[in-house]
Amino acid sequence: MTELSGIAKESTYSYDEIPYPSHPFEATHPDHIYSLAKLFQLQPTLPENARILELGCASGGNIIPLADQFPNATVVGVDLSSKQIADGQKIVQALGLKNIRLIADDFQAINEAYGDFDYILCHGVFSWVPPVAQQRILEICQERLTPHGVAYISYNAYPGWFMRGMIRQMMLYHVSNLPDPASKIQQARALLSFIVASTEGQTTPYAQVLKSELELLGKHPDSYLFHEHLEENNRPMFFYQFMEMAKGLGLQFLGETSLASMITSNLPPKAADALSKLTTDVYHRSQYTDFVTNRMFRQSLLCRADVKLDRHLSPSRMEGVRYAGNIKLEDPSLMNNLSPEVEVAFKCPNGRKLQTKHSALKALMFALVEAWPKSMDVPELCKIVEKKLSELVVVGERESISISQLVTTNMLQLVVRGDVEFRCVPDRFVTELSSTPKVSALVRLQASQGGPVTTQRHSMVNLDPLTRLITQEVDGTKTHGQLADHLASLAEQGKVNINIKGGQNVDMKSIHTMTIDKVLAQLRQHSLLVG
Repeated sequence: MTELSGIAKESTYSYDEIPYPSHPFEATHPDHIYSLAKLFQLQPTLPENARILELGCASGGNIIPLADQFPNATVVGVDLSSKQIADGQKIVQALGLKNIRLIADDFQAINEAYGDFDYILCHGVFSWVPPVAQQRILEICQERLTPHGVAYISYNAYPGWFMRGMIRQMMLYHVSNLPDPASKIQQARALLSFIVASTEGQTTPYAQVLKSELELLGKHPDSYLFHEHLEENNRPMFFYQFMEMAKGLGLQFLGETSLASMITSNLPPKAADALSKLTTDVYHRSQYTDFVTNRMFRQSLLCRADVKLDRHLSPSRMEGVRYAGNIKLEDPSLMNNLSPEVEVAFKCPNGRKLQTKHSALKALMFALVEAWPKSMDVPELCKIVEKKLSELVVVGERESISISQLVTTNMLQLVVRGDVEFRCVPDRFVTELSSTPKVSALVRLQASQGGPVTTQRHSMVNLDPLTRLITQEVDGTKTHGQLADHLASLAEQGKVNINIKGGQNVDMKSIHTMTIDKVLAQLRQHSLLVG
């Protein structure tokens, strides 16, 4: 453990000195926001034709992928850090994007000259600026949102942040007069390690909170620790306080980016029952839900107060919706086992486990497993379920169900529980391999730089060294055979090392072809291939 050092002098610095990693945040993607807004009867602009503004865009890691993905959209990012803006502009220039502007400026400068926006994004900023800047962020939403526009704002929330705030205050005290960010970060980690070690063997809530925070910070880079815990400004608030500010500027709560977090029935049964009796008001219900779940972070969507919303969810409301789920079988050997005597367990990406013997329900879940990452609508799912069941002779069960009703009802339940994703737009990636496969120019650039790449789902994925090298050539002009030839050339140059079993009689051409097939399968699975 790093030793605790003494106190030195105080200094100030900015995001220019310790840039915060700039990368995509899946919840901020306009496809996701559009789908939630449509579900609640708003009429938002389709993302591919939208005007998108990000407040606090850093180097554009969250919005450059949007400009690359939607050439007919207009994307604007504003950030106070001139260094990060300059870094982002280099990427924009390298990609030759003409539909995005990254601007180094204060939020106060955003006026009518910027125009109006269909989507305003503000991730990881609101809690980390003084009250006057928080007010300005909401003013921009009020001034610059189109009539059916949506604003996304994330912020640290109480009551959960009371516990984390305790740790922040201890760190701030310990590093208050250290001379530079590096020393502060080192000593903040050292302090937490020291306190956790001092409570070793204890099972008190205090010891558990400290241990949990130490484990969390161990997974994050220094920039996260510094800007989350050691910045001058970190102002969590209750949901009702945030909404009082928003409502005062003519804005209303549309919803959370996580639909499941809004559903009272997802709470423990006693809490759900009590809360349903206590209030039907969405604002009160949301605040009490935060009390029950000890929520510490919100990703809230706002729209204009004069827009009428309808949050009632029913199977009919889901017409036209597309579903996808990264669902795994607990026992892969049971794939497509529809016997009503065999129970199959499915692991959902949110950690929930679903178990069933019902043949039709298993067929539905198998369809989702096989399709991932592709999304499907109800008619597509019904067709697959019907086909699977046609191969099973279970007359009594077949006669008692309506496939359409089963699919529609169960998909709605899976959505509200957070087990699967839903979209009101088509997939932005392809799952069928073409003769000349292609990934985006952004992905090829990122692959050449050695870091994670941005998927068409607006998430990040790390590629192994060989896949990174091949990905740089997947530009839509090369056939599978040409990619295999390129791999052979890389091997001859000693740039890649392919482990081979079988001695001297191995057909290297076949090895290269199979390797390319595996690489392309990875790109497909990660939603990286485009049309």
